[in-house]
Amino acid sequence: MTIAVADDVQDKSFPLAMVNSMTISSALGEFVKVSAEIRSKAPTDGALTPSYATDYPLLGKHVKFKLATNKAGL
Repeated sequence: MTIAVADDVQDKSFPLAMVNSMTISSALGEFVKVSAEIRSKAPTDGALTPSYATDYPLLGKHVKFKLATNKAGL
């Protein structure tokens, strides 16, 4: 995947990115918090224009945790 970061100062793309580790935490009535360690090739400069059709907040009440011994069990 390519991760793009766009702000008022500069735009950067991080090609061939992969998630090395990820932590997800949630509490009822609060936004879900995601922390991830990501590795990629060196960033490149570029003009990025992100667009979002609709913004859906992810709250703790939307989270379901399932545990199974294999994928078929989910």
